[in-house]
Amino acid sequence: MADEKRSLDFDAEYIEFVRKLEARTRSKKISWSKTPQGYLAETSTMIFSFTRRPYSLFAPELEWGLFTVRRRGGNEIINVESPGGGILANAMAMASPMVQAVNSLYIAVQQVATSEVTDAIRELDEL
Repeated sequence: MADEKRSLDFDAEYIEFVRKLEARTRSKKISWSKTPQGYLAETSTMIFSFTRRPYSLFAPELEWGLFTVRRRGGNEIINVESPGGGILANAMAMASPMVQAVNSLYIAVQQVATSEVTDAIRELDEL
């Protein structure tokens, strides 16, 4: 698995997966919830999560720290760490197709995610 994580940038299949996840997110086929740690979404077979890192003035668009995809049984499919903030990290991120894809997904998630309070309000409205 460690070699798999290192080679994510070179495997088009992983990038395609993230892009499809972004498309399903933008079309609201996958619902993301905002949590104190970041964002979470689930399907019948997978769990997707973004863990936020502290906000950076140097790279606010890269405020995610870790993106993971797991099977419900616990097997990790994808684990991508943000390169962090700063000029060098931004340059590294722009050179990495996988990080670019995850950044794009993160932006989509921020736009569509609901908070626990929003979900509770909707639930009350449906009563």
